[in-house]
Amino acid sequence: GASYLRLNRDQLPEFELSLIPTEQIILGKAKDFTFQISAETLISVYFRAPIYLRDTYKPSISPDLQLGRSQWAAFIRSFLMFEDVLWVNHPRATYQAEVKPYQLYLANKLGFKTPKTVITNDPEQQVITKPDLIIKTLDPVILSLPQGEAFVYTNFIKRSELQTANLSGAPVILQEAVVPKVDIRVTVIGKNAYPVSKDRTTNRNRKDVLRVDA
Repeated sequence: GASYLRLNRDQLPEFELSLIPTEQIILGKAKDFTFQISAETLISVYFRAPIYLRDTYKPSISPDLQLGRSQWAAFIRSFLMFEDVLWVNHPRATYQAEVKPYQLYLANKLGFKTPKTVITNDPEQQVITKPDLIIKTLDPVILSLPQGEAFVYTNFIKRSELQTANLSGAPVILQEAVVPKVDIRVTVIGKNAYPVSKDRTTNRNRKDVLRVDA
Protein backbone atom coordinates (compact mmCIF):
# COMPACT_ATOMS: atom_id res chain seq x y z
CA GLY A 1 0.00 0.00 0.00
CA ALA A 2 0.91 3.67 -0.21
CA SER A 3 2.96 5.25 2.56
CA TYR A 4 1.37 8.16 4.43
CA LEU A 5 1.85 10.30 7.52
CA ARG A 6 -1.14 11.09 9.71
CA LEU A 7 -1.02 14.20 11.90
CA ASN A 8 -3.87 14.59 14.38
CA ARG A 9 -4.33 18.11 15.69
CA ASP A 10 -4.89 16.95 19.28
CA GLN A 11 -1.62 14.96 19.20
CA LEU A 12 0.62 17.61 17.64
CA PRO A 13 2.19 18.57 21.02
CA GLU A 14 3.58 15.01 21.14
CA PHE A 15 5.77 15.80 18.11
CA GLU A 16 8.71 18.14 17.76
CA LEU A 17 7.88 20.04 14.57
CA SER A 18 9.71 22.70 12.56
CA LEU A 19 8.07 24.37 9.55
CA ILE A 20 10.29 26.32 7.13
CA PRO A 21 7.91 28.26 4.86
CA THR A 22 10.44 29.67 2.39
CA GLU A 23 11.73 26.16 1.66
CA GLN A 24 8.32 24.40 1.86
CA ILE A 25 9.66 21.90 4.39
CA ILE A 26 8.31 20.43 7.62
CA LEU A 27 10.73 18.53 9.89
CA GLY A 28 9.33 16.27 12.55
CA LYS A 29 10.45 14.04 15.41
CA ALA A 30 8.20 11.55 17.16
CA LYS A 31 8.95 9.03 19.88
CA ASP A 32 9.92 6.26 17.47
CA PHE A 33 10.72 7.97 14.16
CA THR A 34 11.67 11.18 12.38
CA PHE A 35 10.29 12.55 9.13
CA GLN A 36 10.63 15.31 6.57
CA ILE A 37 7.84 16.66 4.37
CA SER A 38 8.85 18.72 1.37
CA ALA A 39 7.17 20.05 -1.76
CA GLU A 40 9.46 17.83 -3.84
CA THR A 41 8.40 14.56 -2.17
CA LEU A 42 4.84 15.30 -1.04
CA ILE A 43 2.25 13.93 -3.47
CA SER A 44 -1.07 14.74 -1.83
CA VAL A 45 -2.72 16.09 1.31
CA TYR A 46 -5.99 14.73 2.69
CA PHE A 47 -7.48 17.41 4.95
CA ARG A 48 -9.75 15.23 7.09
CA ALA A 49 -11.49 18.05 8.97
CA PRO A 50 -12.57 20.35 6.14
CA ILE A 51 -13.75 23.26 8.26
CA TYR A 52 -12.17 26.50 9.31
CA LEU A 53 -10.37 25.73 12.57
CA ARG A 54 -12.06 28.19 14.90
CA ASP A 55 -10.90 28.58 18.46
CA THR A 56 -13.34 30.68 20.43
CA TYR A 57 -12.00 32.18 23.64
CA LYS A 58 -12.95 30.07 26.66
CA PRO A 59 -11.99 31.55 30.03
CA SER A 60 -12.57 28.21 31.75
CA ILE A 61 -9.42 26.63 30.26
CA SER A 62 -5.85 27.43 31.21
CA PRO A 63 -3.86 30.13 29.39
CA ASP A 64 -1.37 27.50 28.18
CA LEU A 65 -4.15 25.41 26.65
CA GLN A 66 -5.78 28.48 25.07
CA LEU A 67 -2.48 29.48 23.51
CA GLY A 68 -1.72 25.96 22.31
CA ARG A 69 -5.12 25.45 20.69
CA SER A 70 -5.02 28.71 18.77
CA GLN A 71 -1.42 28.33 17.60
CA TRP A 72 -1.70 24.69 16.51
CA ALA A 73 -4.78 25.62 14.49
CA ALA A 74 -2.73 28.33 12.78
CA PHE A 75 0.11 25.82 12.26
CA ILE A 76 -2.22 23.48 10.36
CA ARG A 77 -3.42 26.37 8.20
CA SER A 78 0.23 26.94 7.30
CA PHE A 79 0.12 23.73 5.24
CA LEU A 80 -1.36 25.97 2.54
CA MET A 81 2.24 26.60 1.50
CA PHE A 82 2.09 23.24 -0.34
CA GLU A 83 0.42 24.73 -3.38
CA ASP A 84 1.40 22.29 -6.10
CA VAL A 85 0.28 18.98 -4.57
CA LEU A 86 -3.06 17.22 -4.90
CA TRP A 87 -5.38 18.39 -2.11
CA VAL A 88 -8.50 16.59 -0.94
CA ASN A 89 -10.64 19.25 0.79
CA HIS A 90 -8.34 22.20 0.14
CA PRO A 91 -8.73 24.67 3.05
CA ARG A 92 -8.97 27.71 0.76
CA ALA A 93 -11.96 26.25 -1.09
CA THR A 94 -13.46 24.97 2.16
CA TYR A 95 -13.19 28.35 3.88
CA GLN A 96 -14.83 30.08 0.90
CA ALA A 97 -17.61 27.50 0.83
CA GLU A 98 -18.35 28.10 4.52
CA VAL A 99 -19.08 31.81 3.99
CA LYS A 100 -22.85 31.98 3.64
CA PRO A 101 -23.01 35.29 1.71
CA TYR A 102 -20.44 33.89 -0.74
CA GLN A 103 -22.54 30.73 -1.14
CA LEU A 104 -25.57 32.82 -2.06
CA TYR A 105 -23.61 35.13 -4.35
CA LEU A 106 -22.15 32.16 -6.26
CA ALA A 107 -25.46 30.27 -6.41
CA ASN A 108 -27.17 33.34 -7.85
CA LYS A 109 -24.30 33.86 -10.31
CA LEU A 110 -24.68 30.26 -11.54
CA GLY A 111 -28.40 30.71 -12.11
CA PHE A 112 -29.93 29.08 -9.04
CA LYS A 113 -33.06 30.58 -7.57
CA THR A 114 -32.14 32.09 -4.21
CA PRO A 115 -34.34 33.68 -1.53
CA LYS A 116 -33.95 37.40 -1.01
CA THR A 117 -31.34 37.77 1.72
CA VAL A 118 -29.80 40.54 3.78
CA ILE A 119 -27.10 40.49 6.46
CA THR A 120 -27.92 43.26 8.87
CA ASN A 121 -28.12 44.54 12.44
CA ASP A 122 -30.99 46.89 11.51
CA PRO A 123 -34.37 45.46 12.60
CA GLU A 124 -36.16 48.03 10.43
CA GLN A 125 -34.35 47.05 7.22
CA GLN A 126 -36.44 47.46 4.06
CA VAL A 127 -34.68 44.92 1.82
CA ILE A 128 -37.15 42.15 2.72
CA THR A 129 -40.71 43.32 3.26
CA LYS A 130 -42.60 40.01 3.40
CA PRO A 131 -44.26 39.17 6.75
CA ASP A 132 -42.60 35.76 7.19
CA LEU A 133 -38.82 35.60 7.52
CA ILE A 134 -36.15 33.25 8.75
CA ILE A 135 -33.31 34.44 10.95
CA LYS A 136 -29.97 32.69 11.44
CA THR A 137 -26.40 33.36 12.45
CA LEU A 138 -23.80 34.47 9.95
CA ASP A 139 -21.44 31.83 11.31
CA PRO A 140 -22.10 28.73 13.46
CA VAL A 141 -21.91 29.53 17.14
CA ILE A 142 -22.21 27.70 20.45
CA LEU A 143 -22.96 29.94 23.41
CA SER A 144 -21.92 29.25 26.98
CA LEU A 145 -24.88 29.77 29.31
CA PRO A 146 -25.22 29.16 33.07
CA GLN A 147 -27.29 26.04 32.36
CA GLY A 148 -24.89 24.71 29.73
CA GLU A 149 -23.97 25.17 26.07
CA ALA A 150 -26.54 26.36 23.55
CA PHE A 151 -26.44 25.98 19.76
CA VAL A 152 -28.14 28.71 17.74
CA TYR A 153 -30.59 27.25 15.22
CA THR A 154 -32.31 28.78 12.22
CA ASN A 155 -35.74 30.11 13.27
CA PHE A 156 -38.85 31.54 11.69
CA ILE A 157 -39.74 35.07 12.72
CA LYS A 158 -42.53 37.50 11.91
CA ARG A 159 -41.53 40.87 10.56
CA SER A 160 -43.54 42.47 13.36
CA GLU A 161 -41.41 40.57 15.93
CA LEU A 162 -38.23 41.62 14.19
CA GLN A 163 -39.07 45.32 14.37
CA THR A 164 -39.02 45.20 18.17
CA ALA A 165 -35.78 43.17 18.38
CA ASN A 166 -32.40 44.55 19.38
CA LEU A 167 -29.88 43.47 16.73
CA SER A 168 -27.24 46.12 17.39
CA GLY A 169 -24.85 43.68 19.10
CA ALA A 170 -24.26 41.41 16.10
CA PRO A 171 -25.39 41.09 12.48
CA VAL A 172 -27.74 38.27 11.49
CA ILE A 173 -28.91 36.71 8.24
CA LEU A 174 -32.51 37.46 7.30
CA GLN A 175 -34.14 35.60 4.43
CA GLU A 176 -37.52 35.22 2.84
CA ALA A 177 -39.12 32.11 4.30
CA VAL A 178 -39.28 29.24 1.79
CA VAL A 179 -42.05 26.80 2.78
CA PRO A 180 -42.23 23.95 1.98
CA LYS A 181 -38.64 23.16 1.05
CA VAL A 182 -36.30 20.26 0.42
CA ASP A 183 -32.70 20.30 1.61
CA ILE A 184 -30.21 18.84 -0.85
CA ARG A 185 -26.76 17.86 0.38
CA VAL A 186 -24.21 17.35 -2.39
CA THR A 187 -20.87 15.57 -2.20
CA VAL A 188 -18.52 16.37 -5.08
CA ILE A 189 -15.78 13.88 -5.96
CA GLY A 190 -13.69 14.96 -8.92
CA LYS A 191 -16.15 15.90 -11.65
CA ASN A 192 -19.00 13.82 -10.21
CA ALA A 193 -21.73 15.21 -7.91
CA TYR A 194 -23.73 12.97 -5.57
CA PRO A 195 -26.88 14.70 -4.24
CA VAL A 196 -29.06 13.45 -1.39
CA SER A 197 -32.37 15.13 -0.61
CA LYS A 198 -33.94 15.49 2.82
CA ASP A 199 -37.55 16.53 3.09
CA ARG A 200 -38.26 19.17 5.71
CA THR A 201 -41.52 19.41 7.56
CA THR A 202 -43.45 22.67 7.42
CA ASN A 203 -43.57 22.76 11.22
CA ARG A 204 -42.23 26.15 12.31
CA ASN A 205 -40.74 24.57 15.44
CA ARG A 206 -38.90 21.78 13.64
CA LYS A 207 -35.40 20.82 14.79
CA ASP A 208 -32.35 20.87 12.57
CA VAL A 209 -32.22 17.57 10.68
CA LEU A 210 -28.45 17.20 10.79
CA ARG A 211 -28.31 17.85 14.52
CA VAL A 212 -31.08 15.35 15.29
CA ASP A 213 -29.70 12.60 13.05
CA ALA A 214 -26.10 12.98 14.33
